Amino acid sequence: MHTNDIQLGMTVYGTDDAEFGEVTEVWPYTDSHGFISAKDHQLNEYGPVTATTDLVASDKGYFQVKQGALLGFGGKELYVPFTDVRDTIPGERITVNCTEETCRDRYGKRPDVLDKAI
Repeated sequence: MHTNDIQLGMTVYGTDDAEFGEVTEVWPYTDSHGFISAKDHQLNEYGPVTATTDLVASDKGYFQVKQGALLGFGGKELYVPFTDVRDTIPGERITVNCTEETCRDRYGKRPDVLDKAI
């Protein structure tokens, strides 16, 4: 999996092939900048386009899954690490290594490291 395979708006599925949310944010990791917000920085395969050529590590990072929202309000947010991605179809779907219930238990709390993301 490459970091750019995870994109905003992709549908997220569990190991049971049940759909349970949508990607609403992506935080890849770079050695010089730490975690960076994909919403706030244009990314290419070399990292943020602005002022760096750091490679974005494909195995470090998180993506946010919004589930159960009605017209963009409410719902629950999950913070899934890239390491828990089983498979991707770029631009379409992500399959993670857990069911919706297990993912909620594991990833319902925002990781502290994302509080420092740029």
